[in-house]
Amino acid sequence: MKENRLKDKLHNVSIPLTSLLFYLYFCSLMAVKGLGVLDNSNIYRLAFFGGWLLIAAKLLLEEHSLMEMIYIAVLLIAGLISWRVAGNQGTIMTMMMIVAVKNMDMKKVFRAAAVTWSLTFAIQIVTQLLWLRPRDFVIHAKLGLGYVIRWGLGYAHPNVLQIMYMIIVICIIMAVNPTRKALPKYLLIASFGALFVFIYSVSITGILFHIAFVILALYFRYRSGGERELLLVEKIILYLLTPSAVVVSVAGPLLLKGRAFELFDKLLTTRMTLSRYFLTGYRQTPFGQDFSYLYHSLNLDCSYVNLLMKGGIIPFAIVVIIYLLAFDHMMKAYQSGDDERAWVKLAAFLAIVFAGMAEPFLFNNSFKNMSLLLVGEAMYQMMGERSSDILWKGRKIEVRLPYISPCGYLGSCRNFLISYGKAVMIAAVCAGICGGAIYAGTANMPDKIYARQWMCSAEDHESLFFDEEEIEQLRLDDKVWVLNYMDEEDPMQEFDGQIIRIEYYRGILASMVLISMAAAIVITMVCSLCISKPRGR
Repeated sequence: MKENRLKDKLHNVSIPLTSLLFYLYFCSLMAVKGLGVLDNSNIYRLAFFGGWLLIAAKLLLEEHSLMEMIYIAVLLIAGLISWRVAGNQGTIMTMMMIVAVKNMDMKKVFRAAAVTWSLTFAIQIVTQLLWLRPRDFVIHAKLGLGYVIRWGLGYAHPNVLQIMYMIIVICIIMAVNPTRKALPKYLLIASFGALFVFIYSVSITGILFHIAFVILALYFRYRSGGERELLLVEKIILYLLTPSAVVVSVAGPLLLKGRAFELFDKLLTTRMTLSRYFLTGYRQTPFGQDFSYLYHSLNLDCSYVNLLMKGGIIPFAIVVIIYLLAFDHMMKAYQSGDDERAWVKLAAFLAIVFAGMAEPFLFNNSFKNMSLLLVGEAMYQMMGERSSDILWKGRKIEVRLPYISPCGYLGSCRNFLISYGKAVMIAAVCAGICGGAIYAGTANMPDKIYARQWMCSAEDHESLFFDEEEIEQLRLDDKVWVLNYMDEEDPMQEFDGQIIRIEYYRGILASMVLISMAAAIVITMVCSLCISKPRGR
C-alpha cells in the first residue's frame, strides 16, 4: 500500500533546460551566501564560476533579438571589465542576475528564493543560538541602553541579519501574492518576526527597511480601494523616489553643508561621512578601484556610492538608467492592471532602493538584491515589445524530472489550522510562557563578558591582553563569557552590568518566542499527519 501511495505522488514534470540552468545557478549561490561561506573558499569559487557557466549555457540556448544581444553584451562586458580592473565581483554578479532572468516565471523564482533563503536563515540562527559555532556580534551603545551586544546570528553584521529577514519576507509575499483581505495578516506576522529579529540585531536601518516595505505594500495594494488610477501628484512623487535616493546618496555628501549635512548624516547613521571620505579622497574611474587594502572600519555602506567607486562610472550609469526604465515599466503595468503582482513588485523595488542608501547589499556580491530580478524581467519585457525579430535562434530542450508533490500534506496542515488555529495558538502561547519561565528561573548569567575589541565600539573601555592559559581559566568560570578570543596579541574588552541584564531579558523573550513557534509547528505537523493518514480497513 505504501509503495502504491508513493507511486501516486511521484511523477515526472517537464521543465525547460534553460529554467533548470537558472535555478541551479540561482539556488546554489543563494545557499552559499546564505550559509555565510567565505569568498575565498573553494565552495564559493565553485558556485561563482559554476554560475558563470550555467548562465552562459542558458543564454546560448535561448533565442534573442539584436537589441537583447547588444543589451546582454553591454552589461556583461561592463561587469567583466570592472571585475578585471578593480577586482569587484559585486558588479559582475549584478549584471549576471539582471541578464539571467529572461523567460523566467517570477512567481516560481521568488518561491525558490523564499524556500532557499528560509532554510539557510533557519540553519544560521539555530546553530548560533545553540552555540554550535562562534557567535557573530558587535558591541555598540544603542537606544540609550548603554552598551548592547548586537548579534549577527551567523551573518557578518547585525544589519545583515535584519536585511536578510526582510528579503525573505519580500520573497514570500511575492510568491504568495496575498489578497487585499489577507495582506494585513501576512504583514502583521512578518512584523512580529521583524521585532524578534530586531531584539538580537538592534538594527535601526533594518527595521526602517521593514517599515518602508509595509507602508509601500499597503499603499500600492489598497490605493483607492483597488483602483489603480493615480493622481498626477502621486505619479510625480513616485517617479522622483528612485532618482532622489541616488542623488541624495551620491551628490548629498558633496553638496550638503553644516546642519543639513549633519541631519542627513544622523538619519543615515554616519553613511554620509563615509561617502564624503571616499568621494573626496579618491577619484572616480570608468570601471572602479580596488579598496580592499583599506582599514576594516572604512566600510562604504551606501550601495550607490559603493557601485560608483568600486564598480565605476560606466557600470553605475548603466545600472541607474536600467533601474529608472524598469520602474517606469512596472508603474505602467500597475496602472493598466496587466500584472497582478505589480503592487508588490513596486513595494519591494522602492523599499530596496531606499535600503540601498544605508546598506551595501544592492550591488555587492551578497546576492540579496531581489530587485535585480524585477529589473531584469522589466527590461526583457520592454525589449520584447519593441523588437520581435529573432537574430539568435537558440535551442529548446525539455528536461523531465521526478517530482513528489507535497500539496496533499500541506493542504492537510492548512485545513487543520483553519479548523483548530485558535487552539494551536493557545497551546503554543502556553508552551512559550512555560519556556520563558523555565529560562528565567534556570539561566546561569555571567557577571562579566570579555569580548574581542575588534568587534566593539567602546573607546572608554581599556584594552586587555590574555594569553592562552589566562583565557582558559576565564572560560572555566561559569560566571564569565569569553567571546571570540583570538590570541595574546589581539586585545579584549571587559563589560558588565546593564549589558548582562539585557542578555537575560533577551533570553527570556527568545525562549518564549522560539518555543511557541516550535510547539505550533510540531502540533500542526503531527495532528495534520494523523488526520491525513489513511485508515486501514
